[in-house]
Amino acid sequence: MKQMTPITNLDELKSIELEIMKKIHDFCEEKGINYTLAAGTLLGAIRHNGFIPWDDDIDIYVNRKDYWRFEKEFPEWGESRGLYIAGPHSNEHYFPRDMLKVCDDRTALIETSYKRTDPIGVFVDVWPLDELPELSFKTSLWRKQVRLYRNFNLAADISKSSVHGWKEKLAVLLFGYTDTHKWTNKMENTAIRYLGKGTGRLISFQGFDNTYSEKDFEERILWPFEDTKFYVPKGFDGVLRDRYGDYMTLPPKEQQVPHHVQNVWYK
Repeated sequence: MKQMTPITNLDELKSIELEIMKKIHDFCEEKGINYTLAAGTLLGAIRHNGFIPWDDDIDIYVNRKDYWRFEKEFPEWGESRGLYIAGPHSNEHYFPRDMLKVCDDRTALIETSYKRTDPIGVFVDVWPLDELPELSFKTSLWRKQVRLYRNFNLAADISKSSVHGWKEKLAVLLFGYTDTHKWTNKMENTAIRYLGKGTGRLISFQGFDNTYSEKDFEERILWPFEDTKFYVPKGFDGVLRDRYGDYMTLPPKEQQVPHHVQNVWYK
Protein backbone atom coordinates (compact mmCIF):
# COMPACT_ATOMS: atom_id res chain seq x y z
CA MET A 1 0.00 0.00 0.00
CA LYS A 2 1.31 3.45 -0.89
CA GLN A 3 2.28 5.56 2.10
CA MET A 4 0.31 8.80 2.26
CA THR A 5 2.16 11.99 3.19
CA PRO A 6 0.47 14.15 5.84
CA ILE A 7 -0.12 17.84 5.12
CA THR A 8 0.47 19.58 8.44
CA ASN A 9 1.59 23.02 7.31
CA LEU A 10 -1.22 25.61 7.08
CA ASP A 11 0.52 27.51 4.28
CA GLU A 12 0.79 24.31 2.23
CA LEU A 13 -2.94 23.67 2.71
CA LYS A 14 -3.74 27.24 1.66
CA SER A 15 -1.55 26.88 -1.43
CA ILE A 16 -3.60 23.87 -2.61
CA GLU A 17 -6.87 25.71 -1.90
CA LEU A 18 -5.67 28.76 -3.79
CA GLU A 19 -4.86 26.67 -6.86
CA ILE A 20 -8.35 25.13 -6.72
CA MET A 21 -9.90 28.60 -6.48
CA LYS A 22 -7.94 29.84 -9.49
CA LYS A 23 -9.39 26.99 -11.55
CA ILE A 24 -12.90 27.72 -10.24
CA HIS A 25 -12.46 31.34 -11.29
CA ASP A 26 -11.41 30.23 -14.80
CA PHE A 27 -14.41 27.88 -15.03
CA CYS A 28 -16.87 30.56 -13.94
CA GLU A 29 -15.42 33.08 -16.38
CA GLU A 30 -15.65 30.56 -19.22
CA LYS A 31 -19.23 29.53 -18.39
CA GLY A 32 -20.61 32.94 -17.41
CA ILE A 33 -21.33 31.91 -13.82
CA ASN A 34 -21.23 34.71 -11.27
CA TYR A 35 -19.50 33.94 -7.99
CA THR A 36 -18.21 36.09 -5.15
CA LEU A 37 -15.91 35.34 -2.26
CA ALA A 38 -17.90 34.67 0.92
CA ALA A 39 -17.65 34.74 4.71
CA GLY A 40 -14.10 34.68 6.10
CA THR A 41 -12.62 34.49 2.60
CA LEU A 42 -14.32 37.78 1.69
CA LEU A 43 -13.19 39.26 4.99
CA GLY A 44 -9.64 38.09 4.32
CA ALA A 45 -9.67 39.64 0.85
CA ILE A 46 -10.81 43.05 2.11
CA ARG A 47 -8.80 43.18 5.34
CA HIS A 48 -5.66 41.25 4.32
CA ASN A 49 -5.72 41.09 0.48
CA GLY A 50 -5.67 37.31 0.87
CA PHE A 51 -6.32 34.65 3.46
CA ILE A 52 -6.98 35.64 7.04
CA PRO A 53 -3.59 34.54 8.46
CA TRP A 54 -5.09 31.87 10.71
CA ASP A 55 -7.91 30.78 8.37
CA ASP A 56 -7.84 27.38 6.70
CA ASP A 57 -10.45 27.34 3.93
CA ILE A 58 -12.01 29.21 0.98
CA ASP A 59 -15.75 29.93 0.62
CA ILE A 60 -17.68 31.35 -2.33
CA TYR A 61 -21.31 32.30 -2.92
CA VAL A 62 -23.26 31.45 -6.10
CA ASN A 63 -26.93 32.28 -6.64
CA ARG A 64 -29.15 29.19 -6.70
CA LYS A 65 -29.68 29.04 -10.49
CA ASP A 66 -25.96 29.42 -11.23
CA TYR A 67 -25.25 26.94 -8.42
CA TRP A 68 -27.29 24.31 -10.28
CA ARG A 69 -25.37 25.07 -13.48
CA PHE A 70 -22.10 24.81 -11.54
CA GLU A 71 -23.12 21.41 -10.14
CA LYS A 72 -24.08 20.13 -13.60
CA GLU A 73 -21.24 21.52 -15.72
CA PHE A 74 -18.19 21.51 -13.47
CA PRO A 75 -17.56 17.74 -13.13
CA GLU A 76 -16.61 17.24 -16.80
CA TRP A 77 -14.61 20.49 -16.90
CA GLY A 78 -12.81 19.77 -13.65
CA GLU A 79 -11.93 16.14 -14.34
CA SER A 80 -9.17 17.02 -16.79
CA ARG A 81 -7.83 19.56 -14.31
CA GLY A 82 -7.53 17.24 -11.32
CA LEU A 83 -10.73 18.35 -9.61
CA TYR A 84 -14.07 16.79 -8.73
CA ILE A 85 -17.24 17.77 -6.88
CA ALA A 86 -18.43 16.30 -3.60
CA GLY A 87 -22.06 17.12 -2.93
CA PRO A 88 -25.55 15.88 -2.05
CA HIS A 89 -26.31 14.53 -5.54
CA SER A 90 -22.99 12.83 -6.23
CA ASN A 91 -23.00 9.03 -6.14
CA GLU A 92 -19.23 8.73 -6.17
CA HIS A 93 -18.43 11.58 -3.78
CA TYR A 94 -21.52 12.02 -1.62
CA PHE A 95 -21.39 14.93 0.82
CA PRO A 96 -24.49 15.45 3.01
CA ARG A 97 -25.06 19.20 2.79
CA ASP A 98 -26.95 21.63 0.55
CA MET A 99 -23.64 22.86 -0.86
CA LEU A 100 -20.74 21.70 -3.02
CA LYS A 101 -17.08 21.03 -2.33
CA VAL A 102 -14.66 21.35 -5.23
CA CYS A 103 -11.95 18.84 -4.34
CA ASP A 104 -8.33 18.24 -5.36
CA ASP A 105 -7.90 14.62 -6.46
CA ARG A 106 -4.24 14.39 -5.33
CA THR A 107 -5.22 14.77 -1.70
CA ALA A 108 -7.34 13.09 0.99
CA LEU A 109 -9.08 14.88 3.84
CA ILE A 110 -11.25 13.72 6.74
CA GLU A 111 -13.18 16.19 8.92
CA THR A 112 -12.85 14.43 12.25
CA SER A 113 -15.91 16.01 13.86
CA TYR A 114 -18.22 13.97 11.59
CA LYS A 115 -19.08 10.29 11.34
CA ARG A 116 -17.98 10.09 7.71
CA THR A 117 -14.74 8.17 7.22
CA ASP A 118 -14.58 8.23 3.40
CA PRO A 119 -12.05 10.97 2.62
CA ILE A 120 -12.56 13.75 0.10
CA GLY A 121 -9.84 16.00 -1.31
CA VAL A 122 -8.72 19.39 -0.06
CA PHE A 123 -11.59 21.61 -1.10
CA VAL A 124 -13.18 24.98 -1.77
CA ASP A 125 -16.75 25.40 -0.49
CA VAL A 126 -19.51 26.57 -2.86
CA TRP A 127 -22.59 27.90 -1.02
CA PRO A 128 -25.93 28.61 -2.74
CA LEU A 129 -27.66 31.94 -2.14
CA ASP A 130 -31.45 31.80 -1.99
CA GLU A 131 -34.08 34.52 -2.28
CA LEU A 132 -36.10 35.78 0.69
CA PRO A 133 -39.82 36.56 0.24
CA GLU A 134 -41.87 39.19 2.03
CA LEU A 135 -41.67 38.78 5.79
CA SER A 136 -44.83 37.19 7.16
CA PHE A 137 -45.89 34.55 9.66
CA LYS A 138 -45.90 32.00 6.82
CA THR A 139 -42.40 32.83 5.59
CA SER A 140 -41.10 32.97 9.16
CA LEU A 141 -42.28 29.38 9.59
CA TRP A 142 -40.60 28.54 6.27
CA ARG A 143 -37.23 29.80 7.53
CA LYS A 144 -37.61 27.84 10.75
CA GLN A 145 -38.48 24.73 8.75
CA VAL A 146 -35.30 25.00 6.65
CA ARG A 147 -33.19 25.51 9.79
CA LEU A 148 -34.85 22.51 11.41
CA TYR A 149 -33.96 20.25 8.47
CA ARG A 150 -30.41 21.62 8.53
CA ASN A 151 -30.06 20.86 12.24
CA PHE A 152 -31.54 17.35 11.87
CA ASN A 153 -29.05 16.71 9.06
CA LEU A 154 -26.12 17.86 11.19
CA ALA A 155 -27.32 15.68 14.08
CA ALA A 156 -27.42 12.68 11.73
CA ASP A 157 -23.87 13.33 10.55
CA ILE A 158 -21.88 14.66 13.50
CA SER A 159 -19.88 12.37 15.77
CA LYS A 160 -20.98 12.11 19.41
CA SER A 161 -17.55 13.16 20.65
CA SER A 162 -17.90 16.53 18.89
CA VAL A 163 -21.04 17.72 20.70
CA HIS A 164 -21.03 19.27 24.16
CA GLY A 165 -24.25 21.20 24.92
CA TRP A 166 -27.29 19.28 26.14
CA LYS A 167 -29.43 20.42 23.18
CA GLU A 168 -26.86 19.15 20.70
CA LYS A 169 -26.48 15.85 22.58
CA LEU A 170 -30.27 15.38 22.62
CA ALA A 171 -30.46 16.09 18.87
CA VAL A 172 -27.75 13.49 18.17
CA LEU A 173 -29.55 10.99 20.40
CA LEU A 174 -32.85 11.51 18.55
CA PHE A 175 -31.62 11.91 14.97
CA GLY A 176 -28.14 10.39 14.92
CA TYR A 177 -29.47 7.18 13.39
CA THR A 178 -31.41 8.89 10.57
CA ASP A 179 -30.46 9.18 6.89
CA THR A 180 -28.66 12.37 5.85
CA HIS A 181 -29.99 12.02 2.28
CA LYS A 182 -33.51 12.56 3.60
CA TRP A 183 -32.72 15.78 5.48
CA THR A 184 -30.50 17.24 2.76
CA ASN A 185 -33.20 16.73 0.12
CA LYS A 186 -35.90 18.18 2.36
CA MET A 187 -33.71 21.19 3.13
CA GLU A 188 -32.91 21.99 -0.51
CA ASN A 189 -36.50 21.48 -1.69
CA THR A 190 -37.77 23.78 1.05
CA ALA A 191 -35.05 26.43 0.63
CA ILE A 192 -35.95 26.99 -3.05
CA ARG A 193 -39.69 27.42 -2.38
CA TYR A 194 -39.59 31.16 -3.11
CA LEU A 195 -37.16 31.09 -6.02
CA GLY A 196 -38.12 33.98 -8.31
CA LYS A 197 -40.31 35.56 -5.62
CA GLY A 198 -37.66 37.45 -3.69
CA THR A 199 -37.96 40.97 -2.33
CA GLY A 200 -34.36 42.14 -2.43
CA ARG A 201 -32.86 40.02 0.35
CA LEU A 202 -30.70 36.90 0.05
CA ILE A 203 -29.84 34.10 2.46
CA SER A 204 -27.42 31.17 2.64
CA PHE A 205 -29.29 28.64 4.77
CA GLN A 206 -26.67 25.91 4.76
CA GLY A 207 -23.77 28.23 5.37
CA PHE A 208 -24.22 31.05 7.80
CA ASP A 209 -27.96 31.89 7.89
CA ASN A 210 -27.20 35.59 7.50
CA THR A 211 -29.41 37.70 5.25
CA TYR A 212 -27.99 40.21 2.79
CA SER A 213 -29.23 43.00 0.57
CA GLU A 214 -29.46 41.79 -3.03
CA LYS A 215 -28.21 45.23 -4.14
CA ASP A 216 -24.85 44.50 -2.51
CA PHE A 217 -24.43 41.58 -4.96
CA GLU A 218 -25.73 43.26 -8.12
CA GLU A 219 -22.22 44.22 -9.24
CA ARG A 220 -18.88 42.51 -8.70
CA ILE A 221 -15.33 43.79 -8.72
CA LEU A 222 -12.02 41.97 -8.95
CA TRP A 223 -10.07 42.29 -5.70
CA PRO A 224 -6.47 41.32 -4.84
CA PHE A 225 -6.17 37.93 -3.14
CA GLU A 226 -2.67 36.64 -2.49
CA ASP A 227 -0.94 36.55 -5.93
CA THR A 228 -4.12 36.91 -8.00
CA LYS A 229 -7.57 38.56 -8.03
CA PHE A 230 -11.02 37.12 -7.36
CA TYR A 231 -14.52 38.60 -7.47
CA VAL A 232 -16.05 40.27 -4.43
CA PRO A 233 -19.48 41.93 -4.25
CA LYS A 234 -19.22 45.65 -4.95
CA GLY A 235 -21.32 46.17 -1.82
CA PHE A 236 -18.85 44.18 0.29
CA ASP A 237 -19.04 46.69 3.14
CA GLY A 238 -22.74 45.97 3.67
CA VAL A 239 -22.20 42.21 3.29
CA LEU A 240 -19.40 42.16 5.85
CA ARG A 241 -21.19 44.44 8.31
CA ASP A 242 -24.30 42.22 8.11
CA ARG A 243 -22.15 39.25 9.14
CA TYR A 244 -19.33 40.63 11.29
CA GLY A 245 -20.19 44.16 12.39
CA ASP A 246 -16.89 46.04 12.77
CA TYR A 247 -15.05 43.71 10.43
CA MET A 248 -11.75 45.65 10.22
CA THR A 249 -10.98 45.10 13.91
CA LEU A 250 -8.97 41.94 14.56
CA PRO A 251 -10.45 39.42 17.02
CA PRO A 252 -8.68 38.71 20.34
CA LYS A 253 -5.47 36.72 20.00
CA GLU A 254 -7.02 33.60 21.52
CA GLN A 255 -9.62 33.53 18.71
CA GLN A 256 -7.02 33.72 15.96
CA VAL A 257 -6.96 29.96 15.32
CA PRO A 258 -8.11 27.67 12.48
CA HIS A 259 -11.77 26.64 12.81
CA HIS A 260 -11.77 23.20 11.17
CA VAL A 261 -10.59 19.95 12.70
CA GLN A 262 -9.33 17.76 9.88
CA ASN A 263 -6.67 15.29 8.86
CA VAL A 264 -5.12 15.90 5.43
CA TRP A 265 -2.73 13.88 3.25
CA TYR A 266 -1.23 13.67 -0.20
CA LYS A 267 -2.31 10.35 -1.70
